[in-house]
Amino acid sequence: MFCPNCLSEYEEGSTVCDECEVELVEGEEGEGEIEFLPLLEVTEMDLFGQLTECLEEEGIAWFVQSEESLGLLPRDGRAEPGAAGESVAIVYVDKSRLDQARRLCGKTEAVSYSK
Repeated sequence: MFCPNCLSEYEEGSTVCDECEVELVEGEEGEGEIEFLPLLEVTEMDLFGQLTECLEEEGIAWFVQSEESLGLLPRDGRAEPGAAGESVAIVYVDKSRLDQARRLCGKTEAVSYSK
């Protein structure tokens, strides 16, 4: 058994991750590799905190990486992308939960994300 969010392994019989409080899946970590896709570019720390807290509450695996913008993703909750070439933090989420993450973004107070 392992946590699909943090990838911690658990003994058989456990059902919920102690850290993430999400249901465990059968198998060993590494068997069910998670593919991540970009969700949103972020430059605002308050927005970043709201977004990642929301993802954590829903048990959606995520990570953030500082990159140079390609000008293709929504930025800071606005539907339109920012300028290419600027330094941004890009939030990546589990591909299998991308649509759910997009809906959650729309529910956060500071984020009005549209597809």
